[in-house]
Amino acid sequence: MGGWQYSNSFVIQFQAETEVEPNTLMGRIEHVASNRTTHFNTLEELLTFVNQVLRKAQEEQQQSKPTARNS
Repeated sequence: MGGWQYSNSFVIQFQAETEVEPNTLMGRIEHVASNRTTHFNTLEELLTFVNQVLRKAQEEQQQSKPTARNS
């Protein structure tokens, strides 16, 4: 599950009483590649989680790239 299709994938589950409004957007989100999860109660919490996970994935991807050596 290291490919881009997994590293940038999320599963979002909304609670039954959710309305698509910032103050009532409630549910759970899971990052597919890392299995990190959180519950959210607002759109801001949802987007904060996505941003944090994607930044961490980008950092890990950059660290795993081979570095060029000067000869």
